[in-house]
Amino acid sequence: MREWADGSGRIVEDTFVNNLQTSHSLNTICAWLVMTPNTGPGYLPPSQIELGTGTRANGVTVNDVALWAPVAGTLAVCDQINIYNTYYAQYLKMYQVGQLNGSYTELGLFDVNGIMWGHVQANLAVTSTQSLTVQWKIYLEPSATHAATITNYAIAVITQWLTGTLNAIQTSVPPPNVMMLGTGTGVLTSGDISLFTSVVGSASSYDYAIFDGQSAKITFSKTWVSGTVGNFTEVGLQDKAGNLWVHAVISANNPSGLLVSTQLELQLAAA
Repeated sequence: MREWADGSGRIVEDTFVNNLQTSHSLNTICAWLVMTPNTGPGYLPPSQIELGTGTRANGVTVNDVALWAPVAGTLAVCDQINIYNTYYAQYLKMYQVGQLNGSYTELGLFDVNGIMWGHVQANLAVTSTQSLTVQWKIYLEPSATHAATITNYAIAVITQWLTGTLNAIQTSVPPPNVMMLGTGTGVLTSGDISLFTSVVGSASSYDYAIFDGQSAKITFSKTWVSGTVGNFTEVGLQDKAGNLWVHAVISANNPSGLLVSTQLELQLAAA
């Protein structure tokens, strides 16, 4: 967030603050992922920013649904919504000289219906001779603590949806609905674009996907019929175009060609 002293463009303060995404934002992304087609209607990305003067001893939480003390007249549509460095959804709002005058201790990111996507505590003092620019970013970061990773492709596509690049024109994005087995080994990275060693003929639509709205989690389940023989060490979730969304390590030795069943969980968490 930046404050200007006057129209000269001289920067008075440049402040960086981590924001917290709400449960609504995490669940909405999950709900959008399992829509067919996931064009966006009903799952609206954020587009507004609001200032407030409230505080709370334990700070912001993922369960927040509104600012503690919103300031009337500060809820405004973002001036720019764009993609920053491929993987960041960026929301920019500039409050002009004369629009603000006072101290502001919180900011919120909302969709067009006023549903909160993000909440952050701040310490801003803006006079009537200063302007304030809010630069808000959302970034999905793969977890390094599990034997699976979301890919850069998936992050880039979700970022496009978050900024309205896709659903603003109602363009259908093929959701990830195909699972594939592999026999390769290696270090998983978000840069993976394919399995290490995919099993020819194993790619097929998952049997079902369960969306848990309480924990922002999707469980993709697939059972391969009898005859699937091998020592399977990896599984991938991809769309029908072959783009890899999730890559995971498994251990499924099936020398007798019995049923092979696997579940792949995708969970979003605020960081």
